Amino acid sequence: MQAAFYQSESDQPHPGRARAIIKAHPEVRQLMVRNPWTALIALLVVVLQTSLAFCFGKLGFGYWWLSLVMAYCVGAFANHANYVIIHDATHNLIFRNKSWNKLVGILADLPNLNPGAMGFRVYHLRHHSHQGDYEHDADLANHWEARLVG
Repeated sequence: MQAAFYQSESDQPHPGRARAIIKAHPEVRQLMVRNPWTALIALLVVVLQTSLAFCFGKLGFGYWWLSLVMAYCVGAFANHANYVIIHDATHNLIFRNKSWNKLVGILADLPNLNPGAMGFRVYHLRHHSHQGDYEHDADLANHWEARLVG
């Protein structure tokens, strides 16, 4: 078992990594823009999840197995898409307006039983502000957590 966390040479690995990627693949820069269409994708994914839940609710318990298959195949995809959208909204990559990004994050979070988009926003931005700082980086495991999971 490793005795300590991995130590990086830089306190902020993201900017250097982004520069290296752009240097190697300049065409990637075209993809590094805000994309308001993401809000429509969020709406469509939420409508898909809600519609499936409604339909399977109407079918009743006789189709529990089909509900399970759809949850595994479609629900997992939709849930992951929603979390990617929440992440993009957290970084204000959908609209220029911070409030609109928050609303899209909340929209993408609606199907979740325990919504957490706004809490994620706080802790994820804290992670980027204090990356690698054990006392303040919200994404670093505590020492006891690291020992527990190895």
